[in-house]
Amino acid sequence: GYDCLGWRLPTEAEWVWAARGAVEKNKESYAGGGTINTVAWYIENSKHSTHEVCKKKENELGLCDMSGNVQEWVWDRARAYTSKTVHNPTGGNQGSPRMARGGAWNRFGKNLHLAIRKEYSYAFQSNDIGFRLVRNVQSTD
Repeated sequence: GYDCLGWRLPTEAEWVWAARGAVEKNKESYAGGGTINTVAWYIENSKHSTHEVCKKKENELGLCDMSGNVQEWVWDRARAYTSKTVHNPTGGNQGSPRMARGGAWNRFGKNLHLAIRKEYSYAFQSNDIGFRLVRNVQSTD
């Protein structure tokens, strides 16, 4: 699960935190800033293709392409947001669909906003979806 040691998909909350550059109050529309052309490949500038990573501006953590280029799978299964305060929610434990974040090269700019979530069957395949791995490490405490 998401609490395992080693490499895994990020939870949706972890993905958003990383995309916002670990700045909790960051209100930018896209990872790396508010100007889409400087941070993202999308339908207006992609020439209908993915692009080599990190050719657009990085965010505060030095992460590239979290807005645009390809959507990214996250650990979470689809679920509605709750009004309760929850730390790193992960959705249900079974079933489909799963969530993807970040938008892609073939989407309009409004679909790359950091608040946008998409749900797909876990078996969904497309040339506009990929993944980014995170790693849990064992505490030395």
